[in-house]
Amino acid sequence: ADGTNGKLPLQQRNAPASDDAAFVGVLADAKGIAAQEPALAAAVRRDILRHPTLERSLACILSARLNGCGGQCHNSWRAVFDEVYDTMLYEDSGRGPFTSVTPGELARLDLAAVCDRDPACQGPAHALLFLKGYQALQSHR
Repeated sequence: ADGTNGKLPLQQRNAPASDDAAFVGVLADAKGIAAQEPALAAAVRRDILRHPTLERSLACILSARLNGCGGQCHNSWRAVFDEVYDTMLYEDSGRGPFTSVTPGELARLDLAAVCDRDPACQGPAHALLFLKGYQALQSHR
């Protein structure tokens, strides 16, 4: 055991966006969307620009998408996603010691894969906001 009870250290949970290249790219793309599409500006600010990390942005987007599912309201889903994104996952590869990864790291890998491989993806903020397959995968994890 690492003494953290599976929780990420507070400084890692709230790391500044400038330390996260993936989120810096999302923020730049989101600012471009907001500038080019005034009708989307409020949603882009609400779902991406006002959040300090990719994990918090994803928690907001996914909880809004699942609002009402299973009888749970937006705030209940948000609490679930916030807890998930604050947790370390441990994987047994069967080849040695457990390895640890965060859901946020997996979300970044998935985001990079979508941006690289999906011709419909116009950028990382576009994937977060509009690509239901990406959102479904993150909800499933």
